[in-house]
Amino acid sequence: MGIVSKGHRRRAATPAAALAAGLALAAMLGGPLTARGQPTGPTGPDAGAAVARIIAAFDAIGQRAADGAWQQADAAYNDAVAALDAERPGLVAALGEPASAALAESEQRLPDLEAALTAEDVVRLNVAVAAIQARLGALVPDVTLTAVPGSVVDRVAGWRDAAAAAVAQGRAGQWIEMRNAMIEVNDDIARQAGAVVRAAGPGAQGAMDRVRIFGQRLFIAALDQSAADTDAAAALYAEAVDAVLTALGALPAATPTPAGAQARFRVFEVRGAVGEIVAVPIIGQAIPQIGLGSLDLRVRWSPTALRLADVAWDAAEGRVLRDDVAGVAALVLPQAPTGPAGNPILATLQFEVRSATVDARQYLPREEVAVLEAAATDARRHVRLADLPKVAKALSGAYAMLAAGRSRPDSLYARLDRAGLAAPLADRLLAVLDLAITPAETDRVVVGLDGLDDLWASTRAAYLATLTATVDVPVSVDVVGATDTLGAPLALLAPVDGGVAVTGAAPAAGGRAGSPAPPTVPPEVATAAAGATVPAVVITGTFPAAGGGVRGSAPAAAASRFPTSVVVVLAAAFVAGIAAVAWAARQAGPPEG
Repeated sequence: MGIVSKGHRRRAATPAAALAAGLALAAMLGGPLTARGQPTGPTGPDAGAAVARIIAAFDAIGQRAADGAWQQADAAYNDAVAALDAERPGLVAALGEPASAALAESEQRLPDLEAALTAEDVVRLNVAVAAIQARLGALVPDVTLTAVPGSVVDRVAGWRDAAAAAVAQGRAGQWIEMRNAMIEVNDDIARQAGAVVRAAGPGAQGAMDRVRIFGQRLFIAALDQSAADTDAAAALYAEAVDAVLTALGALPAATPTPAGAQARFRVFEVRGAVGEIVAVPIIGQAIPQIGLGSLDLRVRWSPTALRLADVAWDAAEGRVLRDDVAGVAALVLPQAPTGPAGNPILATLQFEVRSATVDARQYLPREEVAVLEAAATDARRHVRLADLPKVAKALSGAYAMLAAGRSRPDSLYARLDRAGLAAPLADRLLAVLDLAITPAETDRVVVGLDGLDDLWASTRAAYLATLTATVDVPVSVDVVGATDTLGAPLALLAPVDGGVAVTGAAPAAGGRAGSPAPPTVPPEVATAAAGATVPAVVITGTFPAAGGGVRGSAPAAAASRFPTSVVVVLAAAFVAGIAAVAWAARQAGPPEG
């Protein structure tokens, strides 16, 4: 029985890692699978080898899809069907009726596999191949099957689809139907969660907890008939289910840092005394030869310790939007057909040093910090009234805010995550939320909220310690976006913070002396500078008063307030090889008109 390739031209790849080996239903109980219901007589090595060849042929379908070659996945599908046909006589001769039945049942799943290939639905494809490999693997006791059972993937995918249908009912105003549907889904989650975690591994426990918790939140949203709560819980539920499917190998794992990334942006560390104005450069490192086309940076500092006097662009002319009250500035270079490459100085921030005292909150997004702290306050108020549903609502909103920041480089989650502090805070918040959706757990919720407050305080302290490891007043940077001169996103490493080591400052709480700060320069720059330190350039003269709100930085004004000699000194100290270029660019003056 042969099936001819459909010859579909496919758009993109979705890896299916769970197709890497044969699958079996009994593996959901843990451990490798051995055959069940095999014939009493010996199967012989030939039967085992035949089954292994068929399993390998079906493995190739997922491997081709993982490479993005969906046409080749179609060809691998045809090869797998051909392997079934080729191995049929030997298997039937060796095993008799059990082999005939297993082959027939496997062929009954081929239309499902075809449909999954056509739709490029990785979960359906995974389930279909899993079922085929599990059925054939059960024929031979010597074939060890180590991948995830298709029934487990199928069940988790069923939770995804059933919840999506329930959410659609809620959005249509059918709240009772949504409530009833989520009761069934949540009951099944409660029954099968342990088996899913055993199949996916202990690393999936956190994701499975989120599936359970936000499944309950969907149920509560249906009871409250709240569209907003439904949308928030649905997004978190879908993310959690995808995380479980990823742990099962049915979806590809995210890659935190793009392969081959070498470029990054960094703020230099400088020295200065209270009352002085220092120049803090921001540079690019290993910018590709094609050049930097556009850039969007967020720079944060302590508005009580530093006053931003001015910003001068070095590599190009861009825009500056600043909020002096918050201590935040956006540095934006619009897309251009040419741009700097290598290790250019991009901009120099001029700060008046006011003190060496900073607070962690000054380096975290104020709005998100306010949401987190207000949620904890609201939760305490509601728990005193024994109103756990409102406690859960407050904590769920805070968790949603925190989790949404995973994809935003300047978010509370992202900034804490750079210090390895975001996940523990999110996990603790989720744990208290879990208590709040459990009946008759008021006392434990109070204890959980106490622990959450303590963790938030220690998180801020640890975050500040990382920022002030080598400086007294950090100047931190986030990269919102960066492209090359063709408009393609740059593959970037994490940015590096810098700041000001205040001369004469008292030792930090962690015991670090306030000065001097070690130079943080690339090795090649340090060699070229012959061991030179990175001095702060003190600029004398009158600067405009720092105003609140947001304003732009005019290129002409910046040039008049930032002398050519300063740029030459900085360029010589930081990037000796480009001093002449920087000097020539500054000598040309600001553009006319």
